[in-house]
Amino acid sequence: MSVAQVAGRIDGALRRLGDGWIEGEVTSISVHRSSGHAYLTLADESASLDACVWRGRVQRCQPLPAQGDLVQAHYERVDFYAPRGATKLILDHVRPTGDGELLRRRAETLRRLQADGLCDPDRRKPLPAFPRRVGVIAALGDANIDVIQALHRRFPPQDVVFCAASVQGVHAVGSVIDALGRLQSTEGVDVIVIARGGGSTADLLAFDDERLCRAIFACAVPVITSIGHTKDRPNCDHVAAAFAPVPAKAAELAVRHSAADLLEELERHRVALGRVLDRPRLMVERMGELLQASRSRVTRKRLDLIAALDRRSAEAMRELRRRMATQRQAVDRDTSRLGPAAERVLARHIERMAALGAVIDAKDFRRRGWVMASDGDGHAVKRVADLHPADTVGLSFADGEATATITDIKQGEQP
Repeated sequence: MSVAQVAGRIDGALRRLGDGWIEGEVTSISVHRSSGHAYLTLADESASLDACVWRGRVQRCQPLPAQGDLVQAHYERVDFYAPRGATKLILDHVRPTGDGELLRRRAETLRRLQADGLCDPDRRKPLPAFPRRVGVIAALGDANIDVIQALHRRFPPQDVVFCAASVQGVHAVGSVIDALGRLQSTEGVDVIVIARGGGSTADLLAFDDERLCRAIFACAVPVITSIGHTKDRPNCDHVAAAFAPVPAKAAELAVRHSAADLLEELERHRVALGRVLDRPRLMVERMGELLQASRSRVTRKRLDLIAALDRRSAEAMRELRRRMATQRQAVDRDTSRLGPAAERVLARHIERMAALGAVIDAKDFRRRGWVMASDGDGHAVKRVADLHPADTVGLSFADGEATATITDIKQGEQP
């Protein structure tokens, strides 16, 4: 057959396909100035087809879609242009894919993910406390700048690895999955942030895609999603390790400890350590104060004891002298009536009284080399059994006082 014959058979076969509906993204659209026909290209991730709306049908399709819109179009036939071997869809109706339909598909996909356990909170990867490097996936534009600036505001030395990707359109799913693969194989990347600015449900369609959601769940490092400032969370939020509505929140999740938080914690530890180091010094000072107060109490008790002994001795001495004076007067009165024997008895009595007076006059036994020992309460220590090693005792001498610590005890036989 000739080329024309084969082309004719192709045209016939395409016409026999009949009509149908097609959905895709409008990647290009233009209206011919002279003819008024509208020419556009519909595409998905794997293929693209040219299409045409004849001038007479353009009014029916108003408003015409714009580039990037997701539409559903009805084609009445597939046209084959033999001179160039090209095909195009002849459209008679074009409408935008509604949010209701997109939300329905989102819900169906989410149910499948939930059924497979990909949305289980217990299966989410834990976020690192101190990531070595943070990977960022975003389009070249404001989203990546916002995320990176938020990360550096939170922790200025943070190392960030940026990987550009398409985040809208027919190539977005494959582009983001490819970026995930590159970042998780990059040395030191411990967490990945996927960021995108705001948009409609159709704009965020890629982040509802089941393939992307499964890739995020299977990623070797935890993934944080920050998609679109929208209340209708895309499916990827449900399978990620965490999600954030704004870049600043994503930075908080990726870098859990800010520089300000760390400096504040270091200051708390410094103050606490200072208190610990000051504690022994304060304890020593307090012990010194208690020891001084105890020593003062012991000294006062010793002085009170000695004063009491002095008072008793003085009273006894005065009483003895009074009695001796009384007896001497009686002796003087009766001397003339006593005989020599009586005088000798009286002399011995006077000698004993004088000796007793000398003993009382020498009331302070410390003058003879004796030492009085007292415990911490000022009580006299009478037995070795009352002492223990390391006890502190007060020693009272005739010319002063001293404090001693017991280091050794030897008991003699009990009397």
